Amino acid sequence: MSDINCLIVGSPGPDEGLPWTAGGPGIRVQHSPSADAVCTILIREPVHAVVVSLAEDREERLQLIEVLAELYPDISIIAMLPRDTPDLAAAAVGHGAHGIVMLPLRADTLWDEIRQTVSRRRGTFERLRLRAMRPFLRLRDLLASGGASEVVLRRLAEAVQAELRADRASVICLEEETGQIAVASVTANGRDGADGGPGAYWKISPAQLAVMTGKAADNGGAGGHVLQMPLTTNGRTVGVLTVARDREEDLFSPSEREMLALLGTLGASPLINIDLITRLRQANDNLINALAHASELHEDSLRGHSERLAAYAVAIGRHLHVDHQMLEDLRIAAMSHDVGKIGVSDVILHKPGPLTPEEFEIVKGHTVMGAQILSAAQFPSNIVQWVLHHHERFDGRGYPAGLAEDQIPLGARILAVADAYEVMSTGRVYRRPLNWVPCVAELRTSRASQFDPTVVDAFLDALSRGEIDMRQPASGAAPESRTASETLQYVS
Repeated sequence: MSDINCLIVGSPGPDEGLPWTAGGPGIRVQHSPSADAVCTILIREPVHAVVVSLAEDREERLQLIEVLAELYPDISIIAMLPRDTPDLAAAAVGHGAHGIVMLPLRADTLWDEIRQTVSRRRGTFERLRLRAMRPFLRLRDLLASGGASEVVLRRLAEAVQAELRADRASVICLEEETGQIAVASVTANGRDGADGGPGAYWKISPAQLAVMTGKAADNGGAGGHVLQMPLTTNGRTVGVLTVARDREEDLFSPSEREMLALLGTLGASPLINIDLITRLRQANDNLINALAHASELHEDSLRGHSERLAAYAVAIGRHLHVDHQMLEDLRIAAMSHDVGKIGVSDVILHKPGPLTPEEFEIVKGHTVMGAQILSAAQFPSNIVQWVLHHHERFDGRGYPAGLAEDQIPLGARILAVADAYEVMSTGRVYRRPLNWVPCVAELRTSRASQFDPTVVDAFLDALSRGEIDMRQPASGAAPESRTASETLQYVS
């Protein structure tokens, strides 16, 4: 890896003694005492990573992280925060941080985190997969707009045009109360719409739309490509997405067609004029199922993984006597816990042999990416925290923050045990499934080291009472198997 230019914003506090100016092997460091000077430095010279201390000025620094993530997508952002602050860790990830380190820390720990985070973002996450995740992030704005048709239509048109690199994009939606059709249109070159602006919005009658559609069809013979997708949710179509490319050779790929279909589903929910709470609940349920399905597309043996994990987590929660709301939150967190793996290369996820240290570092990044996705989609903060920390270990040797014991949110400790059992008992590309006996033995062995003993006991109690299915789900068997201990390396 070439040298990394790193900008450190703020200070970890007076007691840590971190040598700011020295840098590390292959890392050149600059220091900005405040957020104000950051943009000036970024304009003046290339920066590969920005480390933002949240030991002070937290709100200002969180806003800085959000701005950097939006304006400088190629820069790796690492949040540095005091220990025992899981809420702050989740907030940092939600604002766009790609990595986190906990204070106090050694200088070499920080340099290692910088190298690993930059490496992950430079070459391993496939560009197409990253681009495909942006519609999920834009869902936050669509749902937060309060159902105003103009805002929703404009933002949806902008998202479609940007994500599909279209020359033109439009969204039309029927307003049931007035019988009029609302239209939002955007272009890449800034020329389009009723008023000539780059992002026009207007309303027309169905008859006027028919005339416009006829003209567009007559124009279509000149070349280019048009792709349309209905805005549909719950079997109800509320509008149409249209994208166009002017050049004959610019075909829409199959993945781009799938992306437009996804946008059509996600974008439809905010346009339906029903009770806000009902609409948001349905949209969240659809999103949860979509995220769970997306995270399982890599491998046939993962089908049903999220549903099984949700059942295990809820069973554990019942034996720990958590309230009904936490049981529902556990179900949601379990269904979406591995969505961040969408950003990990299939080559790594399908590798039949042991992962290299570099590959394992890449896989570890899925917790941060998953938390970013859920935070952007406005999932509750506790669910974001559980997904972020579900690979922490009870002894403090897990990731991403190295939390230990009660520092780890209870929901994350529950997910860790449920996930471990599911991974061991279900076949994967790298091994055959194990029956419940060695799985239970390994959970008992790992009490108080990898797992919370209380949570393990609750799981075993649920298992003994028949509340957890001990039958192995059908899955593709690998040519060779690993022991339970070897398998647990992939969930530790």
